[in-house]
Amino acid sequence: MTNAQKKTIEREFYRYRENKQLAGKFLDDFVSKHLVADYSKDRVSGSGENGVENGVISAISKEAATGARARKWALVYEKTRDKYFCEGKDRLMQLRFQEHRSVCSICTALHIERRTYFYWLEQILNTAYIWAQFFEIRF
Repeated sequence: MTNAQKKTIEREFYRYRENKQLAGKFLDDFVSKHLVADYSKDRVSGSGENGVENGVISAISKEAATGARARKWALVYEKTRDKYFCEGKDRLMQLRFQEHRSVCSICTALHIERRTYFYWLEQILNTAYIWAQFFEIRF
């Protein structure tokens, strides 16, 4: 992983709440534009020949759509946070990327040394990089 990729991951982690909100809006817009309720058959159907599932999956997988990219980055953040749940690293992610706290205040809050902080951050970024590859995000 290059330094540019690390910076991209960190930037997207800082934007987690914005990405989450944008992803939700993207899905709401897609559903309202492309899905029609068919009450005669008690199911929701797509507006074209493809089924609902195929339409949603293809819309989410398009890299060009800003909402799809935001959704993928939100998933990368959540999957990384879930991997380190109850290990202290999830708290580090919250303090650094959501509360924008300094290194010293994070180390004090977590009762860890500075070198442990940077070791954990490196692990977090490596895990996020793997998830980004899994979701086929281009850097």
